Amino acid sequence: MRNYAITTDSNSDLSREYIDKNHIGVIPYFYEIDHVVYGERVSLKPSDFYKKIQAGSIPKIMDCEVERIKDIFRSYLEEGLDILHIGTARCFNPGYENLHQAIEELRKEYSHARIIELDSRTISMGLGLMIMSAVAMKKNGRTLDEIMGWIEKTKTGFWAVFFLADLPYLSKIGLMTQKEVLLHRVMRKNPVIVMNENGFCHKIKDIRNNKKAFIKMIKMMEQRLGTVKENALQFCILHGDVPEQAKAVSAHLIRRYPHSSVLIQTANPDMGAKFGKGTIGICLMGEYHDNIGGQHDHKKQTVDFTGRKQIRFGKWNSTK
Repeated sequence: MRNYAITTDSNSDLSREYIDKNHIGVIPYFYEIDHVVYGERVSLKPSDFYKKIQAGSIPKIMDCEVERIKDIFRSYLEEGLDILHIGTARCFNPGYENLHQAIEELRKEYSHARIIELDSRTISMGLGLMIMSAVAMKKNGRTLDEIMGWIEKTKTGFWAVFFLADLPYLSKIGLMTQKEVLLHRVMRKNPVIVMNENGFCHKIKDIRNNKKAFIKMIKMMEQRLGTVKENALQFCILHGDVPEQAKAVSAHLIRRYPHSSVLIQTANPDMGAKFGKGTIGICLMGEYHDNIGGQHDHKKQTVDFTGRKQIRFGKWNSTK
């Protein structure tokens, strides 16, 4: 049986140290802001990125070129490895067509190799947690097919909910109207969106902007996944350059789930371009969480998304 490599994209928010240590191939996302292109070779500190958008700059997310994607995959194929690519939810991935084209061309060039492409149906550290689980399973001797099967069965157990704070920015990029921004300010409320099981974001409610907002988000998560407090869960707090708020949410989670661990991560520019400064996101690998494919014995609950506002970030618009 051939050995295989695990690859993903830079939206996974994995640290460079973890990527290098585990030999993960990463398809880079690029973005342009103030007429400068950043990405694989030219970087911008997250704090500087958020300062720019606070000052009025609007970043533009750019696709990774087909040939660059092929070069990354080819480095593994030339070593005689198959590839398991676990990518960002398709509706969040503006470069999906380039990725698909690169894979189809490489399948013809390396007909003896397997190049498997999986839609994670999640984003950011939801995707990062999935990659970390896949890597742990690979180290434990699981085959490519076993990891594929595990991901297909469990990807609906990945939860991500986001509290959006930068209302003027959301208006600038077309996700809210000026009238909606004014109404939210008067009522001191902010929109909350959640990933559903098909990898789409839905605006499900507005939450009053106070200390209890994040507790309400945690309760929404519990309703969706039926989480058990005694279980050792892996959470990630994603924040748009507001580390103190992220620490406060982490403290809430640790008090509520004392056996669990919480990873805090600054949202990458791709996420920042979609949500703006001040965003707080909670990501959880829900029903399956032990990194070797184990399963809780509780039943997963669902949330009715009928009639909710669906946000299609891949097309940079929203529909009601």
